[in-house]
Amino acid sequence: MIAAATKLKHVTYLNASPAPHTWRTLQAQGFEPYNFGRSAIFALPGRGRVSETIPDDLPEAQLLHDHRKLGWISLVVEKNGVVSPFVFKPRILDKPPVPVMDVMFTRSPDDLRRSAPALARYFLPRGCLGFLIDGDMEGLLSHYVEGNEPRNFKGPHRPVLGDLAYTEKVIFG
Repeated sequence: MIAAATKLKHVTYLNASPAPHTWRTLQAQGFEPYNFGRSAIFALPGRGRVSETIPDDLPEAQLLHDHRKLGWISLVVEKNGVVSPFVFKPRILDKPPVPVMDVMFTRSPDDLRRSAPALARYFLPRGCLGFLIDGDMEGLLSHYVEGNEPRNFKGPHRPVLGDLAYTEKVIFG
């Protein structure tokens, strides 16, 4: 059944939350891992303008509106003339129980790296102490855990780390 559902060669398919017992089956069906772990990031507050207003001319405007309707936090950060869209899901880490924002969408990890100080200034007064994102985030105070929440894809385009828009991670929480 999965072979029929993923037969289009020009389409990229994602499995954003595979159960461990399915990893070998996914590989046999042509899926490849593209994320091998997650980073918890703790940024010091800094410069940049964070806005809840979504510009109509932003290419990702519909994506931000769609995810806001699902109950997630859609923000735009302007820093050094660059506008970066984000979608976050509140989450509490297991050990220690720390409130963080799980990155559901960013154009790239570099956007988060550049915008982290402004986002920290926005979220710290709201009780959020950091961020979670796929991949190893160098250049920021972070803790990477390998093997945590692997992600797989099949198709011509390797997904961008930090882009879980419209996946089951967003829709089902």
